[in-house]
Amino acid sequence: MDLRMPVMDGLSAIRAIRAAETGSARGRTPVVVLSANTGPEDRQASAAAGADGHIGKPIRAEELFEALVAATTAQARAG
Repeated sequence: MDLRMPVMDGLSAIRAIRAAETGSARGRTPVVVLSANTGPEDRQASAAAGADGHIGKPIRAEELFEALVAATTAQARAG
């Protein structure tokens, strides 16, 4: 999820996804933020919105794969 998008910013999109999941049988959607905004406050805001991870740009493949594995593993445990 990018934090800066037209129409709806990433944090709002994450919150909307999490709200739609409430009471739904479909389970939790893994969400990893990909952003140039990597300060502690940015990471905290992503986590508070419901993101499963936060990766800074430029993206390193290893970090991306680790975040995806962590997010999908957490989703599998919750599901």
